[in-house]
Amino acid sequence: MNRIPNDNDSYEIAITDNISSDDANVVNEYIDSAQASYEETGGIVSNKDDPDTLCVTFRSLFLGLSFNLLLATLNQYFIFKTVTYTFHYVLVLLLAYPMGKTMELCLPRKTLGSFSLNPGPFTIKEHALIFLMAYVASINVSAIDVVAIEYRINPRSNFVEGLFLVISSQVLGYGMAGIMRRFLVWPSEMIWPTILPYIALLRTLHEREPPLTHRWLKLTRLKFFILFSVGQMIYYWLPGYIMPVLSTFSWMCMINPNNRLLSQLTGHYGLGMGSFQFNWLSLTYGLPSPILVPRWAQINVLVSFVFFVWFLIPILYYTNVWDFKNMPLISLSLFFPNGKYYSPKIDISGTTEPFRMSVSNVLSIYFTFAFFPTLITHTIVFHGKDIWKQFRTSFKNRQNDVHCVLMSRYPEAPEWWYLILFLGSFIVAAVICRYGQYMPWYLLFLALPLSFACLLPVGILLSITNLSLNTTVLVAIIGSIIQHGDIVGASTFATFAFGTFNQALSLSVYLKFGHYMKLSPRSIFIIQLVMTIVAAISRFLMASYLSKHIPNLCNENKDWSCSNLLTTGTFYAVLVYSDPKKLFGQDSMYANMLYIILIGALLPILIWIIQWRYSKMKWLKYVHIPIMFMQVTLVGFLPADTFPSWLLLGFIFHTVIRMWWWNRYALLFTIAMDFGVQTSVFFLFFILKYQSINFPSWWGTQEVKSADMEIQMYVYAVCLTLRPQSCRGRWGGA
Repeated sequence: MNRIPNDNDSYEIAITDNISSDDANVVNEYIDSAQASYEETGGIVSNKDDPDTLCVTFRSLFLGLSFNLLLATLNQYFIFKTVTYTFHYVLVLLLAYPMGKTMELCLPRKTLGSFSLNPGPFTIKEHALIFLMAYVASINVSAIDVVAIEYRINPRSNFVEGLFLVISSQVLGYGMAGIMRRFLVWPSEMIWPTILPYIALLRTLHEREPPLTHRWLKLTRLKFFILFSVGQMIYYWLPGYIMPVLSTFSWMCMINPNNRLLSQLTGHYGLGMGSFQFNWLSLTYGLPSPILVPRWAQINVLVSFVFFVWFLIPILYYTNVWDFKNMPLISLSLFFPNGKYYSPKIDISGTTEPFRMSVSNVLSIYFTFAFFPTLITHTIVFHGKDIWKQFRTSFKNRQNDVHCVLMSRYPEAPEWWYLILFLGSFIVAAVICRYGQYMPWYLLFLALPLSFACLLPVGILLSITNLSLNTTVLVAIIGSIIQHGDIVGASTFATFAFGTFNQALSLSVYLKFGHYMKLSPRSIFIIQLVMTIVAAISRFLMASYLSKHIPNLCNENKDWSCSNLLTTGTFYAVLVYSDPKKLFGQDSMYANMLYIILIGALLPILIWIIQWRYSKMKWLKYVHIPIMFMQVTLVGFLPADTFPSWLLLGFIFHTVIRMWWWNRYALLFTIAMDFGVQTSVFFLFFILKYQSINFPSWWGTQEVKSADMEIQMYVYAVCLTLRPQSCRGRWGGA
């Protein structure tokens, strides 16, 4: 792959070479920082391996399967609830350790042939395998949304057809991830920063820390993790329950909340100038931890945010381009030309009225259109030569970085295993689409190539920068164009085009996790496949059970409003029953914005030419147009004040703290924050919020009512298609 820009700019790329398994023996003499191709992995991922370490045992399979079933069923259950909750897999990582140790102490050590309930000490590889099995269950199954929408339209929809639709969509993604291993998993350049904190914690729990003379506050890694996770557990009660204003702290807006201009510029629901978030959960809700994003990538986000959000949006708004002043500054809602919220009355063959969008929504949608052409061009120009070289050499050779050397001891899962898996699930999907009438089966020949085309460039971007795109808008628009007037067909197409794409990305992450943890590729293939199917079946059974046993599910049931599913159904309904070509195409009033697609596709070529012409200007290699475009697509989906707080925290860690304890503690800090927050959320939800026990009202629980508070952040309207009779008069409009 092409060289990755980095802050120190001093690392060499591993070359491609033949490696024999005997060569791996020498690695045991090296320390962790030796032979690492990149600093990011050098001190985190172990450069040692013992192939005899226990991995697939009764303990790991029992705990992994148990957590898989728990996460799949519990998370699917709460998707239908009005008050939602997600059981986070970071909790599994911590819970599995004492449970594994308890089984080590309590289970009998007798053996039956080669089988034993308790073969020895609970190992790091067992722990890693349990975590991987649980993570698979946490991946959202988008095909269940299709089945849920189909059930609301046709309550007698076929159970078996829905089940196989769900399974085939998940297994297709797994097959795609395996086929793309040579590009997204094996190369050392594909770092995947998102998994490094989990590896750091696994090693902290299982490995004895050597004595060091220089420690920050004389803290071992384990003590550091415990200290900061407990601190975050306690602190989160402030923004999460006692003082929610800390999540939206707009001190300038508080000075004069009735001043419309001030609230638009400084408010949480405006441009967020001078507004900060003191809540780790809200700060990382739609963005990765800033500690896991390289500094050069954050600079691109900063430049894009300042130019587009703090410069371009105010110009377009206050000059009243396309009547933007009739609508809120930042909003994802739809509006009438006079600025009233748009609440279309939709039935199964419904019609809609013309609508307008806010300036932030226009930029977000059209930059989403432009993102993929821009990223594909960038990938071809900057990575094309290396991708082709990797394709030609990877069938016989593997890179000689230390992790590939160590993994050469284990037999690789053959390519044809993944191909057969992909083709088999494709046939099942085609049959189900044909006879279940979800969509014309031949559209799979359009959906899956589209998914494959996006997987490699997005995978490269995500594996290097930990940044990716929210595809919700693009999915809905493409699906509604392909299957106009058919909400089930549109959502089915989107599931196979982008649901499988997201599934493949998620599974690629943990193929790399297995690569870093030195887990047998063939064991990973079988276990990850089985757990993917088990999780899909568990989620589907839970959804089917609730659909048949909860009266008025998703339809005027205050406890079971299905807010997440209704958001999905509503989003598709607005587009499917409108004409997306008139909304976003050449007939739209925003048609000139389509030139962004052409400009975006050409900009990476221009940057490449400038870099070639002015090679002495070193900073040019850090310019990354797709990252800049990606930031614009998030406008509206995330409050604007998320970015200043996120970038400030990134600056503190990458510039200030990097001089002291970055290498030793930074990744542990990230996972300590996640664990502390998720633990507090768990207790807050089940003890207080689920029982509707609210904190007494005081200044810290009152959201500042600014002059622009009418903005709704995440959905166009919550209740259009699946329960239209309850919508009239609720959101305004006709």
